[in-house]
Amino acid sequence: ERNKVDTVDSSTQITLITNIGTGGIADNSPVAVIPVGFYNASVGRYHVADYGAVGDGSTDDTAAIQAALAAIRARSVSKVKKSILQLTPGANYKVTGSLNLTDIEDVTIDGGSLNTKITYADADGVLFDCIGAARLAFRNFMVLGDTTTVPAVCFSFGRSTSGGGEDSGMHLVEHVSVQGYWAIAAVYNISSELMHLSDIWITVSGPDTA
Repeated sequence: ERNKVDTVDSSTQITLITNIGTGGIADNSPVAVIPVGFYNASVGRYHVADYGAVGDGSTDDTAAIQAALAAIRARSVSKVKKSILQLTPGANYKVTGSLNLTDIEDVTIDGGSLNTKITYADADGVLFDCIGAARLAFRNFMVLGDTTTVPAVCFSFGRSTSGGGEDSGMHLVEHVSVQGYWAIAAVYNISSELMHLSDIWITVSGPDTA
C-alpha cells in the first residue's frame, strides 16, 4: 500500500521504495524509478499532455492526441483492461485531423469539465472515427466545429466495413456539448447497437443538424 498511486501529475517523477527489508533489499531502498510523464500502467490512464498536447487553442495537438490513442490501441488489442484518454480540464485542443478509434474497445475519453474544448478544423473531416469500435465512452467536454474549414461529422459510429464488427456499439456519450458548423451531422450512426446519449447538447449549423 505504501507505493500505491492512483493519480500522478504528469510532471512528477516517482521513486518506488521497499519497506519490507527482505530478499536482500534493504528497508527504504529505491527499487525503481518511473520517469516524468510515463506513469500510466496501473490505471490505464493516458494523459494527452504526456504525449505533447498543449491545449492552448492555437497549437495543433492532433499528432499528440493520436500518439496517445496509438498507445491505447496497443493496450486495447492486448485486452489488458479498460483505458482512459485524459484531457486537461479547461484546455482547448486544436485538432486538424481525424482521431482514429476504429475497431478499438473499452476506451473512455474524459475531458474532466465542460470547459474543456476540442476545436476541430478539418475540411469535410470526421473528428471521432469510431467505426467498428465497441464500448466507447465520451465524457465531460465540448467540441466546436470550425466555421471556416467546415468539418463533416463530430461522432461517426457504425459496424466495421472490413468484415466482422458484430460487437460494435454499446457506446456512451454523456455531458458533452457539440457546437459550431458540421456539414453532415454532429452524430452519425450506422447500425451501431446500444447507443446511450445522456446530457448531450447539440447546437450546430449546417445542411444537416441531425
